[in-house]
Amino acid sequence: MSDRSKEKDYELYKHIQKMRDGSIESFDFIYNETSSDVYRLISMIVHNHMDREDIMNEVYVQLWSSINKYNLDKSFRAWLHGITIHQISNFKRKNWRVFRIFKKQCSMLSKDDISYEPDIVHPELESETMELINSLSDKLKAVIVLRYYYDYSLQEIADILEVPLGTVKSRHHSALKQLKRRIDLIKKMDGGKEWILKGN
Repeated sequence: MSDRSKEKDYELYKHIQKMRDGSIESFDFIYNETSSDVYRLISMIVHNHMDREDIMNEVYVQLWSSINKYNLDKSFRAWLHGITIHQISNFKRKNWRVFRIFKKQCSMLSKDDISYEPDIVHPELESETMELINSLSDKLKAVIVLRYYYDYSLQEIADILEVPLGTVKSRHHSALKQLKRRIDLIKKMDGGKEWILKGN
């Protein structure tokens, strides 16, 4: 970690402590430091701009009310991502909108190894990929975006979503399996068109 990163983390944790004591100024500092990242995560999952703004508000209301529950020994970024995912899920339970996610493109799986993890090599979100990923259930999408966009390990995802590691592994496996089937179908429909993908 660079000296600049260490200094930034120190400043953030200093304001977390002050926020616990009720400092509005420190809350504003944390918001300014984290809101772009939180909004980016929401934007990958929620399509409608107004819905994104509503969820952003709920995330920071929850942050304010839950800050004393944060364990300083854990990653604040991961904890905040957990709040964000939970607020999106709460939003979904109201049946307002559907998930729209995935920044990077998922590679095809080998037929013999469904546990194969892909390298994501295309930097931009394409309409074909959005349609493909949008066919997954919300729970599977959450695992995919946290794994391949934010590079969390499966154990970290389990901690963020507050579910057992085995559950995350099962969702990850199911998501990749479903994506492979859909990619194979698209290739057949497109006359064998190759996606710009590669494996490990």
